[in-house]
Amino acid sequence: MNVDTIFNKLVNEVIPQAIDFEDYDITEKFTLQTALVGDDSIEIDSVDLLELAITIQREFDFRVEELNSALFDQHFSSIASLVEFISAQLGQKK
Repeated sequence: MNVDTIFNKLVNEVIPQAIDFEDYDITEKFTLQTALVGDDSIEIDSVDLLELAITIQREFDFRVEELNSALFDQHFSSIASLVEFISAQLGQKK
């Protein structure tokens, strides 16, 4: 799976499935364009981060040994870092 496919699936399917944007009092369109990115980012709470991690594992069919703050800090800080993380995990499955 290439990075464009990963990005599209993440933004259009996985993130909306995992995170209830109504909890953040912003529109889904705005969120999908800016979630986790730059100055317009939203602060996603720990429950939603966990739900996002679980949904990513299920939708991309891989497992992460330990879901912890170091993983979230390193790989969940932007959509780009999530795409890189997912791509690396899928590459390890081969």
